[in-house]
Amino acid sequence: MVSKRVMILMVVLTISTCAMATPVYYDSQWVDIEGEVGTGSCETIIVIDWEYGVTESHAWLYKWNTSVVVSDAYDTIMGVFSTFAWSQTAFVDYINYNDGIDNHQTINTGWLSFWNKDSGNWAMNGEGVYAQALLDGGWSGAIADDYPDWGDVAPTVPTPEPATIMLLGIGGLLFRRK
Repeated sequence: MVSKRVMILMVVLTISTCAMATPVYYDSQWVDIEGEVGTGSCETIIVIDWEYGVTESHAWLYKWNTSVVVSDAYDTIMGVFSTFAWSQTAFVDYINYNDGIDNHQTINTGWLSFWNKDSGNWAMNGEGVYAQALLDGGWSGAIADDYPDWGDVAPTVPTPEPATIMLLGIGGLLFRRK
């Protein structure tokens, strides 16, 4: 007969694996990430925000070894997630992502703002995606539909919903009691 604790743990694990994003603790906060891409000992969180936070933002944990720039991260995400796309000519034309629920698209082509942060606040990135180096332990963000108030608002970081945090807590308590 299966014990009550094992049954509860199985339910918690089943429910938590149904979530599309995975919460990670990064730079002193919980972040809901779509997935981990790349390999290496260095890492940063790549955040894409849609329409001033009207819809949810998305984040990916990007790992690398040698010096990289923002476009390297976007290319790697596009190679792993077939529903992520971006295009660049003289400037970044668009960034699109279908998360399985919503199809996020840049509506006003070319009106994107780019941001960076280390352990402090977000700051505008004026170097462009082909020149801005990623910082180990840092963040790189974009507002994918920034028109007409270009650059006024920093990206919002996707945080886990309360139910996900509760499930993590329950799972931790079960393991702790055992």
